[in-house]
Amino acid sequence: MSDVKQKIRYLRECYSSDSSGFEILNVFSRSVEHRIFIEGENDLAFEGDHQIPLDKDAGNAAYEAAIIYEREKELIYASVFIVGKNPETTEKTVSPLVLFPAKIEKISDVPFLSFDSTNFRINYGLIKRIIVDDEKSSLLHEQIFEAVADGLFRPEGIAAIVDSFKCLASDIDVSQMIFFPHAIASTDLRKQAVNEGLKVLPAGCVALIKRSIERRGILEELAIMSDANKFSKPICELLGVTELNDRTREKKQSWKKYQRF
Repeated sequence: MSDVKQKIRYLRECYSSDSSGFEILNVFSRSVEHRIFIEGENDLAFEGDHQIPLDKDAGNAAYEAAIIYEREKELIYASVFIVGKNPETTEKTVSPLVLFPAKIEKISDVPFLSFDSTNFRINYGLIKRIIVDDEKSSLLHEQIFEAVADGLFRPEGIAAIVDSFKCLASDIDVSQMIFFPHAIASTDLRKQAVNEGLKVLPAGCVALIKRSIERRGILEELAIMSDANKFSKPICELLGVTELNDRTREKKQSWKKYQRF
């Protein structure tokens, strides 16, 4: 990915996180629909096409709902959860740290879940809620973003997230992340949510959540820009990138050839 694309993607993710508040505060709330937990050995955690079969009834129901309510809601895959009672607010938290837009496809009438690991957003509203210090919360957000961008579903990615919490939020227990990619069961999430203190847990969940209408337009524009191969000079200057796009390189090379004659 070019420097321009990387910076545009980062701006998109920052806007998405900063304008969204909580993506999900409690995954068991009524506003989170068609929950399907990926329990046990989590095949989505391995490199590859990130595609696994779902329970037929639950998967088909989520598939149909995602189509019917496409404009109002989006299907996501949530991974790495913060769970427990927040010492600062005493509120119960069962909230994912990372969210990926997901899709369900039917293959021989069996629903399969997949997602793009390069397209994600961080639940920055959650980070700001559990870490009072603005500087530390911003730094943790940045480090988690970099870890996920480099590949969350690798030992190095998980290790980077664990180290970031140890450094910037040492009161949050990360000991159970050593079991990743083994995802804990939904019943365990419910049990640990009532315990004092917060934990980072290896868990995965597919769900249908409401879209944010206010930020949709800007995010779509930034998404289109991040996939482009050509960028205007003002965009490069605005982002402080001197890298030339392909069209500019071709013009310069053609001009040099012309000057030889």
